[in-house]
Amino acid sequence: MKYIVRMIIITFFMVLLAACNENSNEAMVTIKKSSNANNMEAIKELHLGTLYEYEYEWKQAKETWIKMWAEAYQDGVKVEPNLAELNYGREPNEDVVKEPLGFGIIETDDEAFIMLYTGSIKQGPQKITLENFKNVMASAWDEAFQEKLTMELGETKIIGAYRDTSNNTLRAGYNLQDEHEIKQMIETYDTVILFKMKVVEKIE
Repeated sequence: MKYIVRMIIITFFMVLLAACNENSNEAMVTIKKSSNANNMEAIKELHLGTLYEYEYEWKQAKETWIKMWAEAYQDGVKVEPNLAELNYGREPNEDVVKEPLGFGIIETDDEAFIMLYTGSIKQGPQKITLENFKNVMASAWDEAFQEKLTMELGETKIIGAYRDTSNNTLRAGYNLQDEHEIKQMIETYDTVILFKMKVVEKIE
């Protein structure tokens, strides 16, 4: 009888521990495809560059911050500083935020600009000053997911990538959640721009 009671107690605590671990690993941010593609289509039709817009849900928005940024690599070397950064958080009125999330590159005849924005925070276009950025033979974009992308507290995720080359050779696509493929991309192309996102407890 004591053995049975002991096993019941052990089983109970194992289930409780599993539940705690599941909660601790709960996704803080979930990004999904947007049901409204008007902005993306408008930029494409006007030949003004490329824009990706998603919908995201952010939990514990009153206690956390979100960091978004675009970092560049040229000839395999990281460029400092980041091309653009967007930090926001500690929403006073909502613990769960649901709104649009967008990023991309807007182009004119002789200049290009990074775009980063959400439904509540918008940053003006940041001019791209990379050497020979527009003097390329071919370029491509890679999306980070097909249906949705989740993010835990403290976890950095790539949400999109741009790459270009001067030799007119492009691979079909890269898995942006695979570190080996990201390394290969950076080493292969003239310019790579990674759009990243992270949820943190405080801004350092």
